[in-house]
Formats: sequence, structure tokens, C-alpha cells
Amino acid sequence: MMQKISKATQRNWDKLGVSNTDGKLVSRANKKLSTKNITPVEYFDNKNNIKTVENIVIKLLASGGSIADILYSVGIGLFKRQGIIASDGKVDNLNIDNFIKSNECRLIEDVCDCDLPSDETDILGIIYQSLLTEGVKNIQGSYYTPKDVIRDMTRDIQTDDSQKVLDPCCGSLAFLLNIPNIKSEQIYAIDIDPIAVMIAKFNYFIKFPGANQPNIFCCDYLNDETEIDGQEFDYVITNPPWGASATNTQNYHEILSGETFSCFLVKAHKSLKKTGQLRFLLPESILNVKVHRDIRDYLLGSADLLSIKMYPDLFSGVTTKYVAIKAKHTGDTSKVEIDIADRTWDVEKNVYRSNSNLVFRLSDSIDESIIEKVLERKRYDLSNSIWALGIVTGNNKDKLLTESAMNLERIYTGKEIAPYKLKPSKYFIDYDRSQLQQVAKDEIYRAKPKLVYKFISKKLVFAIDSSANLFLNSANILVPKIPNMSVNTVAAFLNSELYQYLYIKLFREVKILKGNLIQLPFPEIDETLNIKIDSMVGNIINANTDDKELQDFVYKYYGLTVAEIKCVKKELYGTID
Repeated sequence: MMQKISKATQRNWDKLGVSNTDGKLVSRANKKLSTKNITPVEYFDNKNNIKTVENIVIKLLASGGSIADILYSVGIGLFKRQGIIASDGKVDNLNIDNFIKSNECRLIEDVCDCDLPSDETDILGIIYQSLLTEGVKNIQGSYYTPKDVIRDMTRDIQTDDSQKVLDPCCGSLAFLLNIPNIKSEQIYAIDIDPIAVMIAKFNYFIKFPGANQPNIFCCDYLNDETEIDGQEFDYVITNPPWGASATNTQNYHEILSGETFSCFLVKAHKSLKKTGQLRFLLPESILNVKVHRDIRDYLLGSADLLSIKMYPDLFSGVTTKYVAIKAKHTGDTSKVEIDIADRTWDVEKNVYRSNSNLVFRLSDSIDESIIEKVLERKRYDLSNSIWALGIVTGNNKDKLLTESAMNLERIYTGKEIAPYKLKPSKYFIDYDRSQLQQVAKDEIYRAKPKLVYKFISKKLVFAIDSSANLFLNSANILVPKIPNMSVNTVAAFLNSELYQYLYIKLFREVKILKGNLIQLPFPEIDETLNIKIDSMVGNIINANTDDKELQDFVYKYYGLTVAEIKCVKKELYGTID
């Protein structure tokens, strides 16, 4: 049985003498190896069709045809139902006839005749996404954009007949076909996936049955010479692949990271007319992750960034949130429009230019006021502190025991971490370091006191460990080194509502990352104030009191107004009285 594990995991198993011949330990397999099919539920026009399509896909997979043959056959069936192919097989449009005859796919009659929902605008795209395994989608970056996002990004585009629109990662052509009043001759599209290009042409002719040969091409937009090289466009709109590195980056010297979506944006921008505009759907990480500083610099310098819109939902099979970026080819707009949850406001571009790593904070004026009050008192950070990951056993099932015995000691997981203190542990472990897959220095595990925090968490949760306990890798370890601050005092700031709010606004991460925590600002305090804060934390731990007094103290220390405190609480808890 093929092992569905990463190469790094295999190396660690080899080190420990772990065998996987029984096929176990595959449930946490790398997504690139996943054979699971995921229905793109957000891509349906009518959600009542989901179960019907899932049943159709089961039958299509049982047909024995390749994915290309299946989709070609479905497409021919759609042509017949639309009357594009007459009952006698005649095709009036020579361009469509040439498209059909030039295709080398095999026609599967049973698939061609399958009964499909008639109220889906891109049933071919839905079926393709349902047929592809999660692993293939992950490798190709082939996750089609949710329909409501497509419509939102295209609804206000107004073109005249002379204008041209390009999608360089067109997929099934959904973006361009959703532009209001678009004409066939305005459409230019590229995709590296030949099946996607075939689907795009089917959809093109279904919408424009009398059209000429489409300007839809199968090639590598970043690296190949293409049919559209040298042409300029009024709009470039796309959802490029995320998370991959371009194979040929010498043409994109502005992008030091080599990130594919950044290279797509640079090339698209350079293909715009002087009055042209690009619209890109990108991962939320473009806003703040350090490695994407290059594309933020490009958007602030070479392009004219117009707006950033945050979308609240996720793609099926994708855990990354996403944003729509709108920019002109040239201009001197001084502000960027921010759109989150149907609330809009403007941010001065100079704010972004002054931020560390040019971070695009999605903050309004009251947010900026709060952030500034904290940052202006910054004297220290956690960069000089000691950090460590929890223990990676290599086989939790065998190495984590639920009952105590000789030579075993308690080990805590992220689930036992609560603000300021630990919940009772559930597991014991034989702490033989030679038999564990990954361990930090023993003196870090045995440090006391130290802080431990959840890595996978929507909020900052730091517990204080004064007993030199062991922790599994769902918990990370921090021995803070801030002058005149005890471990308790550092925990007070990190567990405060204000710092939770600050983390969200500065980093917008669903993971608690060391690289972000290091940047959090800490003030300079004297020993008297340290003793006071330390004592309040001690009361929370020892007397089981709540942390209201401490929360109020942190707000007062930074001078937040009543309105600003309400803003923090609304961000954390939603609507408040």
C-alpha cells in the first residue's frame, strides 16, 4: 500500500524505526496526496442541486472514461440540449463545428445523454471540480471561485464594444462570462489546464452560439510566449494559483519571493492599458505576511491600489480566507477603500507605507487610534525571549498513555491550556528523548516559570507553568525576557482583551505564530507596577477570581476611551450593549 505521508515524516519514522506497512497513520496525510473528492457547494447557483450532482458524479466516475472524455461528453450533451447541435448532428456555426472536430476526446454516449440540472450557469465547472481529487486541486491550485464572489467582483464592470478583458487563469471562464453585457469579441482567456480550456470554450459557445473562434488559449501565462503577448487590456480579472513558486522568475525581478500569484499580478498589471484596471482574488496572507512584502511594495509603488475587500467564507477544501484587490495601471490615489462585512472606509496609503513590512492593516480611524496608543508606549518586544515547540512523539497512539506508571510523567496538550493556568492533564509519557521524534532542549521544558500557549487557536491563550511540565506539540513554550516584567506580568498583557484585539488587527491569523508574537509591543514599567500586575495574576490563579480587574487595568494603562473599549469588545465578541 502506498504511504500517504510527507518525505519529512518518512525521514523521522526511519530515524525511530517506525513502519507503516499496515497502512496506518494516513488520516493526516499531505493534501497533495489526498484522493478525496470534494463537491464545490459554493459554486452552485441552486443549492438544491448539490445532492443530484453528487449522484451524477458517482455515475460518471463509474463510466470508466477519463475526466477529459467525461467532460467532453457532458459538453456535447449540453450543445444538443441547447440546439447548437441539431438532432441530425448538424452544426450551423463552423467555428463550433471545428472546435468539436478538433477535439481528440472520446464521446461516451451514456454520459452525453445524462440528465443534468438546467438551472446551473456552469454545470461543466461544477462537475469538473467534483471529479478532481483534493490532491490534484492542491497541486494545480485548481479551486474555482465561489459564484457570489465572481458576481461581486464583476457586477460593476462597464465596458464598451472596443474594450478587451483578460483572465489569465480562466478556469471555466466564469469571471468573464459574468461581466454584465460582455461581448464575445471582448473576451481573452488563458489557462494552463487543457481540460479547463475545453470547458471554457464549451461555456463560451453556449453563451455565444453565433460567435467567432474564441480568444481562449491553453498555455503557461507566466512562462510561454502567448497569442496575446504585446496586447493591452482594459481589465484583467482572475483568481490565480496560490501557494506555489514560479518556475521562471527572471522576468519578475520585482517578486523576490517567487510566489506565483504575485508574478501573475505583475505581468497582468504590465499588460493593462494606461487607463486599465486589474481585479485579483488573493489569499488573506498578502495583507501582512512578511514574504509578500514585495507585492505590497509593487501595489503601492508601481500600481495604483484602489481597494481591498475581505470575504468572510472559504472555498470547499481550502482553509485560507481571501481578499479582492482592485488596482489601476497608473494613478495617484491617496487612499485605499476597505470593505469588510458591508462596511467601508478609507485608509491613507501613507499609513501602509509607514508600517513595518508595508503591512496592509484593515483598520479604520478608531482602530488606528487604539493601535497607536499601544505602539507609542512600546519599549520592548519578545525577540530576546526563549521559544520552543512542544514534543513531537512520532506516534501519539503508542506513546501517550492514560494511566500513570513507573518512569512516566504527565504531559499536557493544547486542550489543557486556559488563560493563566493549566487544566488537569489526561496523558502520561516515558520521557526518553532518544525515542521521541522531535524535542527541544531539556532546560526549556524544565524552565519554571514559563508560559505555554495554544498554536492552533483563534485567540491568544497563555498559561503559566511553574512545575517544569512537559507539553505536546499542540502547545508552544515561551520563556519571556522583558525587563522589569515577571512571567505573570507578561501573561497579563498577552491574555488581555486589548492584546487579543491587537493581534487580530495587526496579523489577522488563525494561528498563533512566533513571528507575530515577537512583534507585539511591551511597555517599560517599574518594579512597583510589576508587583501590582503580578499580584493581580496571582489572585486569578490562586483565588479563582475573574480577570475583570486586570482587563480594566490594561485598558486604563493605555488610556483607551469608553468608545475605544467598546470597539475592542465588539471586534472580539460581536455586538455588545
